[in-house]
Amino acid sequence: MKNFYLLAILLSVTQVFLPINMVQATPDTKVERHVVEAIKKANQAWQRHLVQGEIAKVLKNYGDKAIFMPEYQPTLNGINDINEYLTTLNSRRTLHKVSYQSEEMLKLGHYVLEIGRFEKEIEWLNVQPDKHTHYTGKYWRIWNTEIPEDLKIIGEAFGFYQHLKHPEFWVTNRKTRSGTSPNHFKASNASIELQAYHALGRIGVKQKDGELRAKMYTQDAIFYPFAAPPKKGMAELTPYLIQYSSHGATIESVQTYTHDVIYFDNFILEFAKFAVAWTYEGLPGSANGKGISLRKRLENGELRFFRHIGMHNYDGY
Repeated sequence: MKNFYLLAILLSVTQVFLPINMVQATPDTKVERHVVEAIKKANQAWQRHLVQGEIAKVLKNYGDKAIFMPEYQPTLNGINDINEYLTTLNSRRTLHKVSYQSEEMLKLGHYVLEIGRFEKEIEWLNVQPDKHTHYTGKYWRIWNTEIPEDLKIIGEAFGFYQHLKHPEFWVTNRKTRSGTSPNHFKASNASIELQAYHALGRIGVKQKDGELRAKMYTQDAIFYPFAAPPKKGMAELTPYLIQYSSHGATIESVQTYTHDVIYFDNFILEFAKFAVAWTYEGLPGSANGKGISLRKRLENGELRFFRHIGMHNYDGY
């Protein structure tokens, strides 16, 4: 019976994509000025403490059960995992510059989704010859603003604008690699509706249908893909997804998993994971990763991606 309802919803989803000129719901997501200033102040302190190696002070910005999704490193859950990650990274490097710049903030109940870009100048220790590296990329932070004087990050993700020459520098715990196997995922209870959208997304990937995947986004969506700058609106999103889907590999399987999810009146914020297996010229390959999406409820009840960021895990071990 459950599969029947899932199929029914999936079929309805594929038939109700809105015309390009359809008016979309525009719930108020404007963040109060004092909250914006408080987040900026917290970010400045976070950067200063990170550069100074004061990890204990950095960690005060995070909730105890915060979900952290760094590029290449498998998902970290909770303050202890984040502490181990940052401590290990800082033992490998000297930070010469860290600059985080907010570009957008969206109010979601008593949470705020902050989206921005970063630059980092890093000297990696005991590494030759690529010791000094300049990085640029994008980041997401979800702040709990329920207590204005004690803001907490409950979710974070970051990725780079380009492929890295040494992605292994950013992986701190090889043991967590087992956690990226589909058999080890422990998804939370997502709604049947959300499962239907996952199923539709898997069809788009499996069939290499970039146009179908583009239709899952709002007209004003922004997608922050792996190893690339953001793609803003249909004019950038559609050709990017079509080109990205035009590779010569045969997709053998696609699996997606809800890691955690928060429901709002007009939005769904989801932490998710994926695993893809393919063959190319007779040789097998695979990739896995994670991401955060903010889906927006349109006036006809449909959900589409409004903001979306994706990262890969490192498979070089």
